[in-house]
Amino acid sequence: MSKGRLENGLHESKDRYFGQFIWGLNMLRDSIESQNQKSLLLEKERKTLVLSISHGIKTPLSAIMLYAKGIKKGVYENSNQLNVVASNVEENARQIELLVKDIVNTQTENLVDLDICMSEFYLEALLAGVDKAFREKLNTNQTQLDIGSHTNPLLSGDPIRLQDVLSNLMENALKYGDGERIEFRFSKEEGHLLWSLYNTGTPIPTSERAHVFESFWRGSNSVNRPGNGLGLYISKHIMTRIGGDIYVETDDRGTAFVMVIPLAFRYNIK
Repeated sequence: MSKGRLENGLHESKDRYFGQFIWGLNMLRDSIESQNQKSLLLEKERKTLVLSISHGIKTPLSAIMLYAKGIKKGVYENSNQLNVVASNVEENARQIELLVKDIVNTQTENLVDLDICMSEFYLEALLAGVDKAFREKLNTNQTQLDIGSHTNPLLSGDPIRLQDVLSNLMENALKYGDGERIEFRFSKEEGHLLWSLYNTGTPIPTSERAHVFESFWRGSNSVNRPGNGLGLYISKHIMTRIGGDIYVETDDRGTAFVMVIPLAFRYNIK
């Protein structure tokens, strides 16, 4: 035990007093082993959180790089266009700044303590965020984005974290889809908005669907492609924390990730 070998307990003794001493040592061993396991779990969660936040930096950084290329090539021909680009670059830089602060905070936090700021907001606010973050990349990739019929319900959750989830799903759709089309589909069910993000291309194999939300797991379609297997894991955690969920569906033409977002109570009772 003094050398840290805690796998096996001490054998009990029939001697009354020595037996109590052995029992006490075994209790101490169990307590130390339990603490060690908790420490290992917390360290794993902290590393996972750092990697997941770092993963989130890629979207605003990619947008800034696309704007820079556009300026270099003279795509933006007048001052109004340049002002819009400057505002978008500033907004993306602000997102990176917040993510860097999150990385610093992970020195004292774990995944369970990830800040969630619940509020009420409209669906159109999330759609506007997607358009702002991905319009340039969709145009560059010549990927068609179809937005299905929808109303503008009042939702409940953390809009900033939901944008993180949407950014991850969009990045995955562009990376692993065939690049032809991404489609948003909307429906309501039992007090929740179901937002399906569908991309055309080779669907996720049925045998892999049960693993897509596991940490550090990467599918067969990720060979020779960058990534760390954390985006969907952290997305699942965020959706659970706001009282929602996320799951995957496939058909013979593509893959859909479905976000289950709570409707705001005031909207839900109408």
